[in-house]
Amino acid sequence: MESIEEAIEWASRFANVMGNVEIDIRPVTEPWDIGISPKPAGLTTRRFMALHKADAASEDGVAPTPQQMAEMGRLTRR
Repeated sequence: MESIEEAIEWASRFANVMGNVEIDIRPVTEPWDIGISPKPAGLTTRRFMALHKADAASEDGVAPTPQQMAEMGRLTRR
């Protein structure tokens, strides 16, 4: 995701399918952010990630419902 707004939009779509979930959105740390390589010339965007945090149900091995899985499939094909 190339903007915080896009990450929030995707996280909101995910939450609409999965229900009451906690999602962490943060910038991706790139190699040039920590001095491993130079920043590519002309790069003007920043990538973001959205992480669905585990909850009691997922820790207990409760799988998403077939309906949720189908809906997630539709989301990722867009």
